[in-house]
Amino acid sequence: ILILANAGFRPKELLGMKFGEIYASPRFTEEEKEKNIVMLVRRTNSKTGRERRVVSPVKKRIDRLVTYYKKLGIKHDTDDFLFINAAYGRRTALGRMIMYQRLKKTLIDSGIQDELDKGGKSISLYSFRHWYCYLRILNGVDFNLLAQNVGTSVARLHSTYGHINTEQHLAEITKGQGIIKRTETDLS
Repeated sequence: ILILANAGFRPKELLGMKFGEIYASPRFTEEEKEKNIVMLVRRTNSKTGRERRVVSPVKKRIDRLVTYYKKLGIKHDTDDFLFINAAYGRRTALGRMIMYQRLKKTLIDSGIQDELDKGGKSISLYSFRHWYCYLRILNGVDFNLLAQNVGTSVARLHSTYGHINTEQHLAEITKGQGIIKRTETDLS
């Protein structure tokens, strides 16, 4: 879930990602490599049919995931899915429904679901993509870069999140408004 929230993937893209599609960019410094990775969304796993590379500070989360799989006796091969559903002795991709059920159980067990129900709100796996985009825009990420990273159009970002960008730039947009300067002009 936190990888979705920190990379902006569509759930299908993350669950369909293979282990060999995750790497540290040779362009990253050693310090950047400690936190950041590149995750390839191949065109056959993308909603748009276009390949893209997503950069995200989720290296430690990926490392923890691999460690937990090893504790279960599963070692990732390059062609394995990142999230392996090892049930029935197969190594298939974990399904969206399984991930969604885990999210729901977590929300219920934590008491968050009760709060959501009181407010008439809900959280889905896709909610984390929206959260990612929202936070990136609040932090001033350029719409063109964000569109490339999440695999959507700039127009779609503007239609969905454009109000955030104007709110973020209040000082600039309202510059000079509300100021009346005294002039020595006689208007009569």
